[in-house]
Amino acid sequence: MLFPTDQAILSPRGDALLRRFGLALQEHATFYTRIEIEGHADENRSRTFFRPGDVQDDHGNWRLSAERAITVAQLLQGLGIPGKQLAVVGRSFYEPENPERSEEAWAQNRRVQVRLFYSEITP
Repeated sequence: MLFPTDQAILSPRGDALLRRFGLALQEHATFYTRIEIEGHADENRSRTFFRPGDVQDDHGNWRLSAERAITVAQLLQGLGIPGKQLAVVGRSFYEPENPERSEEAWAQNRRVQVRLFYSEITP
């Protein structure tokens, strides 16, 4: 799910995909007990999320990537996925999907990844 540069707001395409994904999660709720949502950012400095005192090489991207994961978690919760099953984490720019330095690569790195976990022991 792609995000515009320096934003934690889903693109229209990302929003539509996520809503379809949320409906699929509802239909198959017995397949998982926990959903982990990882937010990612490109390597460019976040003007919106950078704060004085942030580690210089991070450029506010920890905060931006976490906000992206939170955006997705809130949308899923709004679609009826129980909040107690959601976990969010921000990965900043340290796990790029595409390590190249280009607009296309950076767009691919502005994303979330969702992992489903199943356990016989429910939280």
